[in-house]
Amino acid sequence: MTINGKVALVTGAAQGIGRGIALRLAKDGADIAIVDINTDKMAEVAAEIEELGHKATTFKADVSNRAEVYAAVEHAEKTLGGLDIMVNNAGIEPPRLSRRLFGLNPTRRSAWPQAWRSMRLRPRQAECCRSARAGGGD
Repeated sequence: MTINGKVALVTGAAQGIGRGIALRLAKDGADIAIVDINTDKMAEVAAEIEELGHKATTFKADVSNRAEVYAAVEHAEKTLGGLDIMVNNAGIEPPRLSRRLFGLNPTRRSAWPQAWRSMRLRPRQAECCRSARAGGGD
């Protein structure tokens, strides 16, 4: 399967595995929507993708927030002209660590599966990959 001219959305793409996935997809011919919570690092990855000759857009979103997830998908479609590939890579901290350090509710589920289902109903063929990992960052 070729991905020349396709549009990919990658969560957790500002660093680590997500950054690597985004850059690989760009090297293989895709334009990339970078979704993460780290705006500075997203800008760096976008510049790297553009240096490869492909379009890149960034969108700050928390994958546990349904409204932000749907907004990220809409942003990618409007900015890059569609959406063909979705990689749900964003890491979520282990529960006790998140609660202790940040007071977060780690039991919130990612809204990506619902966004993916709604995207599949659109006329364009699309593919999805979900990457499981705990923790995140460098």
